[in-house]
Amino acid sequence: MIRRTLKNGLCVLMLSLPVCLFAQSKIVNVTSLGAKGDGVTKNTVAIQKAIDQVSASGGGQVIIPAGRFVTGVIKLKSNVDLHLEKGAYLLATMQRIDYGKGPASALIVADKAEHIALTGYGVIDGQAEGVLKDLQTLLEAGIIQDNEWKTENPWHQVRSAEINRPMLINFEDCNDVQVRNIELKNGSCWVQRYENCRDMVFDGIKVESNTYWNNDGIDLVDCVNAIITNSFFNADDDGICLKSEKRNHCCENITVENCIVRSSANAVKLGTASHGGFKNISIRNIKVYDTFRSAVAIESVDGGILENIDVSNIKAVNTGNAFVVRLGHRNKDEVI
Repeated sequence: MIRRTLKNGLCVLMLSLPVCLFAQSKIVNVTSLGAKGDGVTKNTVAIQKAIDQVSASGGGQVIIPAGRFVTGVIKLKSNVDLHLEKGAYLLATMQRIDYGKGPASALIVADKAEHIALTGYGVIDGQAEGVLKDLQTLLEAGIIQDNEWKTENPWHQVRSAEINRPMLINFEDCNDVQVRNIELKNGSCWVQRYENCRDMVFDGIKVESNTYWNNDGIDLVDCVNAIITNSFFNADDDGICLKSEKRNHCCENITVENCIVRSSANAVKLGTASHGGFKNISIRNIKVYDTFRSAVAIESVDGGILENIDVSNIKAVNTGNAFVVRLGHRNKDEVI
């Protein structure tokens, strides 16, 4: 349900979705299908089988119990809540080839799914240090190609293009998405990316990702109707980032509220990708600390629109600057 209010003459949209996602509630514990939380066994097949069963039955929960469950790429499907119980660790495989020989898949993917969720008080750990070490071995052996490898790198780490480093989460064209209370850590690229998704709730999540040099905490790309609330981000790039990558799309009706952010770039950012633009964006009650660039950055440099952007009650300590707005049209070959 969408609730519309007015604040300072601007349109502010809030999204409220029910906690109960599905009419049916089949529950499958992954251990019942052979998964082992020993930190060694690769449980990709068992976890995917549980997701497939629950989705096919009409919906419910896939339970990751306490333990250390290693997995490769898994695909979340409609009407499934992947629920990590307290003490549960979902550990990304550190074998880079498990994410594909070409562009790296994210650990958890979804495509054109609806009524999906990641919930619970467990941890999803990308184990980036191990992934990057294995990636370097594959690059040196010529098994994976990368034009950015061995270019100048002030971080003294293996430098690799984004396409060769797996994200933790990548959802595309999904509706009714909930991510609640879980901790996401140690990504080797952007931690989580949502493209062209609608009706989204992110509440009470914790993101800790400082292993590599461009680890955005969360990226919403051309998404509509979303709230990010009561969450913590500590990221080695932009903390909370809205992007618009398509001329005929935009980020619209998005609220960011009651969050704490530390960033090696910008705490909360609109852009830099800004082809369609941003409409009805509310950023309020945000605490920012130890952030290298801006507490809030609004950068529409690809000709996209900025409409009804409401920023209020931002408290920033030890940040490069408080607020920056930049407008432009850097892609001269595009027609506005």
